[in-house]
Amino acid sequence: MLIGDTSGGESTIQRDTTPPMATRMGVVGSPTSSSESGSGDCSIFEPDFDLSPLIKEELRTTIRNRRINSGKSDDLSYDDPPKPQYKLTKEEEEKRQVRRDRNRIAAAKCRQKRKQETMELSLESEKLQTTNARLREEIEKLQHEKETLIKLINSHRPTCIMKTGRDPNVAHTVHSFKYSVR
Repeated sequence: MLIGDTSGGESTIQRDTTPPMATRMGVVGSPTSSSESGSGDCSIFEPDFDLSPLIKEELRTTIRNRRINSGKSDDLSYDDPPKPQYKLTKEEEEKRQVRRDRNRIAAAKCRQKRKQETMELSLESEKLQTTNARLREEIEKLQHEKETLIKLINSHRPTCIMKTGRDPNVAHTVHSFKYSVR
């Protein structure tokens, strides 16, 4: 934008360097309002806020509009330009193929090893579950046997006391033994 100055009788023309967005926003401190700052320096530009986000958004909008007008997509994500195809030498191609083959073999070996470990863990888990079930059955059986023996002793105790009533040591041993079902 050109600004004309007619002070002093001589007409001079200055170029306004204020960004278009700042001019539209009416920013105080632009070169056109330098007389207000008191310094008289026309090159001072002191906006009250940061204009860079506004300028960036205006630039994005302009680019988007141009892309739409030219028939391109309005997507502003910038893809990397296609890299030039580098022709590999025969030796490099062989090295690449050997490396790929080794990698393929290593990957297959790793998958096989992982599969084998999974199968082993599964078998061990089944084995431990079977052992656990067998031990629980044995515990239940032993508890039942214990209850049966305690009942037998409790039912037999009065007979033992009568027969061993003469021997205090035997009677004392039988009476001091407490039988209970847990």
